[in-house]
Amino acid sequence: MSKQITLVEFVNVAEKMFYVRQSTQANHKTLVTVANAYSKAIAGLSGKDSAQGAASTSFNRILLNTNKDDWQVTERHECGDDVLLASTTLREIHQKYTDQGFEFVGSHDFILDRSGKGVGRKWKATKIGNLKMSQVVAHAENMLHDCFVDEDEQRPLARKIAILALRQNSGIDNLSQLWSYVYENYGMSSSAIAA
Repeated sequence: MSKQITLVEFVNVAEKMFYVRQSTQANHKTLVTVANAYSKAIAGLSGKDSAQGAASTSFNRILLNTNKDDWQVTERHECGDDVLLASTTLREIHQKYTDQGFEFVGSHDFILDRSGKGVGRKWKATKIGNLKMSQVVAHAENMLHDCFVDEDEQRPLARKIAILALRQNSGIDNLSQLWSYVYENYGMSSSAIAA
């Protein structure tokens, strides 16, 4: 039996942002919610290897840097097992919101974060020590972007963060720990933002 595809729209009217999550879960109305997404976003800060998926998803990071109550699921599009329909529907959703001046909060406009157990590929931990300096800078820069750090400051700060992360015994061994460091120092939780 083919998996049934549902596209779920997440919208933040206050910040004029939107996101689309793909689900193949039969009970998507219960499991693909703002509360569940926020829970995944919090898990991304845990520092565990298993939290790297949550830590590396822009939508999860942005959820933590915006008001959770401003997000809502506005619509669900059940596409059956028709991948072409899902792709067309995704483009239509994207067009609908961008025409209204909304910003898509994913890294790529038409690549979906999928929801559901074992979403189709073998998981592998990303160790910071195995990455090149440029790769760590790119991850840090994306994380700073999702913390709404001024664009002019993102690259220099990302380089400093990468240098720190690549030091032996830095305590930053995976993407979740890198995200936790960036969020604690530059995100909504930081004292600099709160002050």
